[in-house]
Amino acid sequence: DLRDTDQAVVLSWAGFRLRALGRLREALEPTQASVDMRVQQRKWKSAARNANNLSELQLTLGNVVAAVTSGQRGVDYADQSGGVFERMSNRSVRADALHQAGETALAVGLFNEAEQIQLVHEPRYPRLHALSGFKYCDLLLAQGKISEVLERAKYALEISTERLVLLPIALNQLILGRAYLQQGDFSQAVPWLGQAIAGL
Repeated sequence: DLRDTDQAVVLSWAGFRLRALGRLREALEPTQASVDMRVQQRKWKSAARNANNLSELQLTLGNVVAAVTSGQRGVDYADQSGGVFERMSNRSVRADALHQAGETALAVGLFNEAEQIQLVHEPRYPRLHALSGFKYCDLLLAQGKISEVLERAKYALEISTERLVLLPIALNQLILGRAYLQQGDFSQAVPWLGQAIAGL
Protein backbone atom coordinates (compact mmCIF):
# COMPACT_ATOMS: atom_id res chain seq x y z
CA ASP A 1 0.00 0.00 0.00
CA LEU A 2 3.03 2.30 0.09
CA ARG A 3 3.56 4.94 -2.59
CA ASP A 4 6.37 4.18 -5.06
CA THR A 5 8.69 6.75 -3.48
CA ASP A 6 8.14 5.21 -0.05
CA GLN A 7 8.67 1.70 -1.43
CA ALA A 8 12.06 2.77 -2.79
CA VAL A 9 13.04 4.19 0.60
CA VAL A 10 11.98 1.05 2.48
CA LEU A 11 13.84 -1.19 0.01
CA SER A 12 16.95 0.95 0.44
CA TRP A 13 16.68 0.71 4.23
CA ALA A 14 16.16 -3.05 4.04
CA GLY A 15 19.21 -3.57 1.82
CA PHE A 16 21.39 -1.34 3.97
CA ARG A 17 20.35 -3.00 7.22
CA LEU A 18 20.67 -6.53 5.85
CA ARG A 19 24.18 -5.61 4.75
CA ALA A 20 24.97 -4.25 8.21
CA LEU A 21 23.76 -7.54 9.72
CA GLY A 22 26.10 -9.48 7.45
CA ARG A 23 23.24 -10.90 5.38
CA LEU A 24 24.95 -9.79 2.19
CA ARG A 25 23.28 -12.01 -0.39
CA GLU A 26 19.84 -11.12 0.98
CA ALA A 27 20.75 -7.42 0.74
CA LEU A 28 21.34 -7.58 -3.04
CA GLU A 29 17.73 -7.79 -4.21
CA PRO A 30 16.28 -4.87 -2.20
CA THR A 31 19.33 -2.71 -2.92
CA GLN A 32 19.10 -3.36 -6.67
CA ALA A 33 15.34 -2.75 -6.59
CA SER A 34 15.82 0.56 -4.80
CA VAL A 35 18.32 1.68 -7.46
CA ASP A 36 15.93 0.74 -10.27
CA MET A 37 12.97 2.47 -8.64
CA ARG A 38 14.95 5.66 -8.00
CA VAL A 39 16.05 5.73 -11.63
CA GLN A 40 12.44 5.32 -12.80
CA GLN A 41 11.45 8.16 -10.45
CA ARG A 42 14.37 10.29 -11.74
CA LYS A 43 15.55 10.81 -8.14
CA TRP A 44 19.20 11.01 -9.12
CA LYS A 45 20.77 11.71 -5.71
CA SER A 46 19.02 8.71 -4.19
CA ALA A 47 19.80 6.58 -7.24
CA ALA A 48 23.47 7.57 -6.91
CA ARG A 49 23.61 6.71 -3.20
CA ASN A 50 21.85 3.39 -3.71
CA ALA A 51 24.10 2.48 -6.67
CA ASN A 52 27.06 3.32 -4.42
CA ASN A 53 25.77 0.91 -1.77
CA LEU A 54 25.12 -1.74 -4.43
CA SER A 55 28.64 -1.45 -5.84
CA GLU A 56 30.22 -1.78 -2.38
CA LEU A 57 27.99 -4.77 -1.61
CA GLN A 58 28.87 -6.51 -4.88
CA LEU A 59 32.56 -5.87 -4.27
CA THR A 60 32.29 -7.35 -0.77
CA LEU A 61 30.67 -10.44 -2.28
CA GLY A 62 33.55 -10.75 -4.74
CA ASN A 63 31.56 -9.82 -7.84
CA VAL A 64 34.10 -7.28 -9.08
CA VAL A 65 32.67 -6.96 -12.62
CA ALA A 66 29.20 -6.12 -11.29
CA ALA A 67 30.71 -3.71 -8.76
CA VAL A 68 32.51 -1.82 -11.54
CA THR A 69 29.30 -1.65 -13.58
CA SER A 70 27.20 -0.46 -10.63
CA GLY A 71 29.95 2.00 -9.79
CA GLN A 72 29.73 3.49 -13.28
CA ARG A 73 25.95 3.74 -12.98
CA GLY A 74 26.44 5.50 -9.66
CA VAL A 75 28.83 8.03 -11.20
CA ASP A 76 26.35 8.70 -14.02
CA TYR A 77 23.47 9.23 -11.58
CA ALA A 78 25.62 11.41 -9.33
CA ASP A 79 26.55 13.61 -12.28
CA GLN A 80 22.87 13.91 -13.21
CA SER A 81 22.03 14.87 -9.64
CA GLY A 82 24.63 17.64 -9.49
CA GLY A 83 25.24 16.71 -5.85
CA VAL A 84 28.84 17.48 -4.93
CA PHE A 85 29.14 14.82 -2.23
CA GLU A 86 27.56 12.18 -4.46
CA ARG A 87 29.88 13.05 -7.35
CA MET A 88 32.94 12.69 -5.09
CA SER A 89 31.78 9.60 -3.21
CA ASN A 90 30.60 7.67 -6.26
CA ARG A 91 33.88 8.25 -8.07
CA SER A 92 35.76 6.90 -5.06
CA VAL A 93 33.58 3.79 -4.89
CA ARG A 94 33.98 3.09 -8.62
CA ALA A 95 37.72 3.75 -8.34
CA ASP A 96 37.96 1.19 -5.55
CA ALA A 97 36.12 -1.39 -7.66
CA LEU A 98 38.41 -0.64 -10.61
CA HIS A 99 41.45 -1.01 -8.34
CA GLN A 100 40.21 -4.43 -7.22
CA ALA A 101 39.69 -5.32 -10.91
CA GLY A 102 43.33 -4.47 -11.64
CA GLU A 103 42.47 -1.30 -13.59
CA THR A 104 44.91 0.85 -11.62
CA ALA A 105 45.32 3.72 -14.10
CA LEU A 106 41.55 4.22 -14.41
CA ALA A 107 41.21 4.00 -10.64
CA VAL A 108 43.89 6.63 -10.04
CA GLY A 109 42.19 8.93 -12.56
CA LEU A 110 38.86 8.62 -10.77
CA PHE A 111 40.43 9.17 -7.35
CA ASN A 112 42.06 12.33 -8.74
CA GLU A 113 38.68 13.50 -10.09
CA ALA A 114 37.13 12.81 -6.68
CA GLU A 115 39.87 14.80 -4.99
CA GLN A 116 39.26 17.76 -7.30
CA ILE A 117 35.57 17.66 -6.35
CA GLN A 118 36.59 17.39 -2.67
CA LEU A 119 38.69 20.53 -3.07
CA VAL A 120 35.68 22.45 -4.40
CA HIS A 121 33.31 20.94 -1.83
CA GLU A 122 35.52 21.52 1.23
CA PRO A 123 38.40 23.88 0.40
CA ARG A 124 39.54 23.63 4.01
CA TYR A 125 40.13 19.89 3.47
CA PRO A 126 41.48 19.60 -0.10
CA ARG A 127 42.42 15.90 0.04
CA LEU A 128 40.21 12.85 0.23
CA HIS A 129 39.63 11.65 3.77
CA ALA A 130 37.22 9.36 5.62
CA LEU A 131 36.24 6.25 3.61
CA SER A 132 37.25 7.75 0.24
CA GLY A 133 40.69 8.60 1.60
CA PHE A 134 41.05 5.09 3.03
CA LYS A 135 40.25 3.53 -0.35
CA TYR A 136 42.72 5.80 -2.13
CA CYS A 137 45.43 4.98 0.40
CA ASP A 138 44.74 1.28 -0.14
CA LEU A 139 45.51 1.73 -3.83
CA LEU A 140 48.60 3.82 -3.09
CA LEU A 141 49.88 1.14 -0.70
CA ALA A 142 49.50 -1.45 -3.46
CA GLN A 143 51.72 0.79 -5.59
CA GLY A 144 54.31 0.96 -2.81
CA LYS A 145 53.85 4.72 -2.25
CA ILE A 146 54.38 4.43 1.49
CA SER A 147 55.52 7.97 2.25
CA GLU A 148 52.50 9.43 0.43
CA VAL A 149 50.20 7.05 2.32
CA LEU A 150 51.72 8.03 5.67
CA GLU A 151 51.24 11.71 4.87
CA ARG A 152 47.66 11.24 3.67
CA ALA A 153 46.64 8.97 6.54
CA LYS A 154 48.00 11.36 9.17
CA TYR A 155 46.16 14.23 7.47
CA ALA A 156 42.91 12.23 7.37
CA LEU A 157 43.35 11.03 10.97
CA GLU A 158 43.64 14.63 12.13
CA ILE A 159 40.33 15.51 10.40
CA SER A 160 38.56 12.40 11.75
CA THR A 161 39.82 13.05 15.27
CA GLU A 162 38.78 16.71 15.07
CA ARG A 163 35.29 15.65 13.97
CA LEU A 164 35.28 12.65 16.35
CA VAL A 165 34.07 10.22 13.69
CA LEU A 166 35.03 6.78 14.97
CA LEU A 167 35.09 4.61 11.84
CA PRO A 168 37.42 6.92 9.85
CA ILE A 169 39.67 7.20 12.90
CA ALA A 170 40.05 3.41 13.02
CA LEU A 171 40.46 3.13 9.24
CA ASN A 172 43.26 5.72 9.26
CA GLN A 173 44.96 3.89 12.11
CA LEU A 174 44.68 0.70 10.07
CA ILE A 175 46.24 2.36 7.01
CA LEU A 176 49.06 3.78 9.14
CA GLY A 177 49.71 0.34 10.62
CA ARG A 178 49.72 -1.28 7.20
CA ALA A 179 52.05 1.38 5.79
CA TYR A 180 54.56 0.97 8.62
CA LEU A 181 54.28 -2.81 8.31
CA GLN A 182 54.99 -2.62 4.58
CA GLN A 183 57.96 -0.38 5.40
CA GLY A 184 59.23 -2.99 7.87
CA ASP A 185 58.90 -0.64 10.85
CA PHE A 186 57.25 -3.03 13.30
CA SER A 187 57.71 -0.72 16.31
CA GLN A 188 55.37 1.78 14.60
CA ALA A 189 53.10 -0.77 12.93
CA VAL A 190 52.08 -2.72 16.03
CA PRO A 191 50.62 0.20 18.05
CA TRP A 192 48.72 1.59 15.06
CA LEU A 193 47.27 -1.82 14.21
CA GLY A 194 46.34 -2.37 17.87
CA GLN A 195 44.51 0.96 17.99
CA ALA A 196 42.74 0.13 14.70
CA ILE A 197 41.54 -3.23 16.03
CA ALA A 198 40.24 -1.61 19.21
CA GLY A 199 38.58 1.16 17.23
CA LEU A 200 36.95 -1.15 14.72
